[in-house]
Amino acid sequence: VSQNGSFTLRVANVSGAGIEREDNPIVVTDVLPAGLGFVSAGGSGWSCSASGQAVTCTRPPPLDAGQTAPDITLT
Repeated sequence: VSQNGSFTLRVANVSGAGIEREDNPIVVTDVLPAGLGFVSAGGSGWSCSASGQAVTCTRPPPLDAGQTAPDITLT
């Protein structure tokens, strides 16, 4: 209570057979649980903002098949 906490969001291009390179902007949205407030979010190459409890981060493509984007740290 009354202290900042943080957690990490990891985005990877891993799906079933036939995974392909992602050539569209990568968008991640996370909704904070009631009682938590947004302080900041970011990671290498990510642009993040919040609207109410929804935090949205966007990163330009590409994300090759089998690769992981840099982590997003959400405070």
